[in-house]
Amino acid sequence: MNLTVAPSLSRIHSLHCARCHTPYSPFELQSVSACCQQPLVADYDLHHPPTPAEAIDQADSSMWRYGA
Repeated sequence: MNLTVAPSLSRIHSLHCARCHTPYSPFELQSVSACCQQPLVADYDLHHPPTPAEAIDQADSSMWRYGA
């Protein structure tokens, strides 16, 4: 199963196996590595600029408005 992720909203950079560090795509739905059956560790882009307040103000009035 492939996920469609908006690049501007996603701060995940990559996934890797917790044991052997084999890289995995963050765009596929998976939680354990195929190589070692260990959890996948997410690497995030911590230098991504924060979401501007205007984007939150223009979003729908629901709990998902803060997901950006």
